[in-house]
Amino acid sequence: MLTKEPGGLRLDEVEPDIQTDIHAILKASFSQIGYEKVLGCCLTNDFLGQLVNGRKVLNEHSYNFRLFGKPSLSSPWGYTFFGHHLCLCVVFLGKRMVIGPTFMGAEPDRIDEGPYKGLRLFRTEEIEGLTLMQGLSTELQEKATLSKGMTGKHLPEDRWNPFDERHLGGARQDNRIVPYGKYNTKRRRIKLTAIQRVVQSWSSPLISKILLLSCS
Repeated sequence: MLTKEPGGLRLDEVEPDIQTDIHAILKASFSQIGYEKVLGCCLTNDFLGQLVNGRKVLNEHSYNFRLFGKPSLSSPWGYTFFGHHLCLCVVFLGKRMVIGPTFMGAEPDRIDEGPYKGLRLFRTEEIEGLTLMQGLSTELQEKATLSKGMTGKHLPEDRWNPFDERHLGGARQDNRIVPYGKYNTKRRRIKLTAIQRVVQSWSSPLISKILLLSCS
């Protein structure tokens, strides 16, 4: 993974009360499910650090918090929370709030020992993504399959780069149009279920807006 120092406050270099305050901001920005997932990514990152004996760079607090502007009810401001397998960008303007782009991941996807044994992330998203794909016709599955392999040599030139790898929503891709196929009623319902699973991390007004756009 190639990264660039994001600046701001690195949580494992500040006092516990500052760590708590930053997590309070995260908690206020996301739904309860969303914050639990964010915290789960942090805890899983700490578990990975234990597994590879690298907790100096992989731990629960190895993330950078960076504030842009001054919190205001009228002027734009926002923050980023950046680290291994967890990148959050949040912007506010008056009563409007935008969360994105974001990335949440886990390696491994579960904790099988220690105080957080049993924690597992993204299992439901895996199942619903697979269900969505399996619900497509053979023709649509072929159209939806971008590559038979996952390495750079298998992908078209415009589908892989060292920073964004295989996804289409990375940096400098804000206005990219991502095509999608046609769905019948059943497939549309499965698609909406998958969307709901992703956006349930966000606040209720944002969820309502996203689902309204998805149904249009």
